[in-house]
Amino acid sequence: METYSEKVPKSEEGSHFPPFDSSTFEPQVAWLIITFAVFYLVLSRSVLPRLQRVMSERAERAAADLDDAERLHRESERLKALVESRLAEARSRAQAVLQRARQEIREKQERTLEALDERLHARIAEAEAALAEGKKRVLAELPQIAREAAAAIHERLMGEPAPRAMLDAAIAQTATDAAASTREQG
Repeated sequence: METYSEKVPKSEEGSHFPPFDSSTFEPQVAWLIITFAVFYLVLSRSVLPRLQRVMSERAERAAADLDDAERLHRESERLKALVESRLAEARSRAQAVLQRARQEIREKQERTLEALDERLHARIAEAEAALAEGKKRVLAELPQIAREAAAAIHERLMGEPAPRAMLDAAIAQTATDAAASTREQG
């Protein structure tokens, strides 16, 4: 069986790490500088301009978006103020319409009540006139009714008809007493 040390060629044997070998240090530094320069040129010519362009576009887009957001914010504030003013106007117009409607309802109720009051007064006047007319008729017929009632009472109590002159005198006396009594009360 072969060991690891037997497989490795003799030139590579040793206890030192090649990057730390002082004999190969100068070529390694030279290759490092060359590689770094090539890498820097590739990055500065192709990658960095693209990155700068993307970054500037992104910054411009962010600035534009911020400007748009500010503009939209101002616009929304303006619209909000406009909506609030229109709402206030609408409320005031609604209050005015409501006030007018209330006033019209009050006026209509007053007119209705006045018309009803006039009709009631007319009916009361008609009823008073009818009562006055009925009272006149009753008062006009009252002496005749009283005469007939007194004659019937006298005939029933006395058994004979009452003389007409006596009935007329009694009714006249009663009418005079009633009129005097009414004047005293009134």
